[in-house]
Amino acid sequence: DIDAAVAAVSIKPARNVFAAPHPGGGARMGAREDDSVVGFDHRVHGTDNLFVSDPSVLPSPPSVDPSLTIMAFSAVAAGHVHSLLG
Repeated sequence: DIDAAVAAVSIKPARNVFAAPHPGGGARMGAREDDSVVGFDHRVHGTDNLFVSDPSVLPSPPSVDPSLTIMAFSAVAAGHVHSLLG
């Protein structure tokens, strides 16, 4: 029975050890250039027109599917790009 099989699986978010299907963390978001690549407006520090809105802005690879977070990041980034570049 599929319901019994699913119920028998122990799921502990953030405690599962496996390769992330959505790696992230390569262009960390933060306030300072010395410890991050991208500012809170999604713009790469020190640039005028380079923005990042993918999972690389996360501080580390996520342990759960970040699809909704990435969509939200992209919506926020689009707003910043629109307001800056019109």
